[in-house]
Amino acid sequence: MKKQLTFYNKKTKITVVYTLTGKAVNNYENTAFTAPINMAARTLKDTSLANKTKKQLPTTIEKRNYYSATLQVVTALE
Repeated sequence: MKKQLTFYNKKTKITVVYTLTGKAVNNYENTAFTAPINMAARTLKDTSLANKTKKQLPTTIEKRNYYSATLQVVTALE
């Protein structure tokens, strides 16, 4: 897990798809990816990454994407 957090910490923002060499394939962001990374960063006390990913999370619950909204709520409750 720490290796993954180190990888994401080097990124300007978290996107949904990366190549095996670590290059972002696109600029698409999704709460389903960002929320779990935020939770892992908070759990492992990685405040830099937690703060970075917090800025990417929506301030309201998503209404059109059930899966993303569920992960958003579950990680917020932790």
